[in-house]
Amino acid sequence: MASPEHLPSGRGFQHSLNYFHHTNDAWTSVAWGEKKCGHTEVVDLWQGGAPARGLNNSMNCTQENQTASCVYEDQLFSDRVMSAVTRPKSSKPFFIFWAPRIVHSPLQVPDEQLAKFSFINDTARRIYHAMGALCSSLLTSLLASLLTSSPTSSLVH
Repeated sequence: MASPEHLPSGRGFQHSLNYFHHTNDAWTSVAWGEKKCGHTEVVDLWQGGAPARGLNNSMNCTQENQTASCVYEDQLFSDRVMSAVTRPKSSKPFFIFWAPRIVHSPLQVPDEQLAKFSFINDTARRIYHAMGALCSSLLTSLLASLLTSSPTSSLVH
């Protein structure tokens, strides 16, 4: 983050949920790799230009430790998009931008999605296939919601 102009609000968005680093941990929202402030890992999840406190998981949520309270980062974004799409419409034009992080490293995905690809022996390929399938599922749900909640003539594709 270099300046207020780089924030979504500086680019015309009224509401935002975002991250700035491109390889967040999908369970902790920590900037993956050697991204630290002193000895503290940087949680890279922002809402409206401020830290999205309370939206990120605890540091106990990991690819290896997925409890019921852990929310996969792309599911968090998908839920937010679905909420915006299904809320009552106003007379103002509606624009939403969602770029799923899911197909980037680190390779992480919910266990229930990973289990669908247990027939793939190579671990990285199995995880990547599961990530792609989950992304497709989330986008399909969004499209279905858009098509049922909006007249198709008002959609820009």
